[in-house]
Amino acid sequence: MPCCGQQRAAARTNQVAPAVNPVSPVPLATLAPDPNDVAYFEFRGPKALIVIGAATGTRYYFTAPGKRLPIDARDRQSLSMVRQLIEVPSI
Repeated sequence: MPCCGQQRAAARTNQVAPAVNPVSPVPLATLAPDPNDVAYFEFRGPKALIVIGAATGTRYYFTAPGKRLPIDARDRQSLSMVRQLIEVPSI
């Protein structure tokens, strides 16, 4: 009659390793936003404003009234909801 250690060893040798599906890496070019996909906003408030884009989490610093900044187009919707910011043509 075999002892417990022999049964465990036999069980380990009969096990089949699970199949592993290799994950192909995503090229960085597909992750980065298109540099041409930019919107421009102008600050029309009294002093200064810092806004965080909802889609990207980017902080946009409008340091003075009339300041125009290029904005990632993915943040366009969230910045358009700020009353002191107006979307304008490119700089």
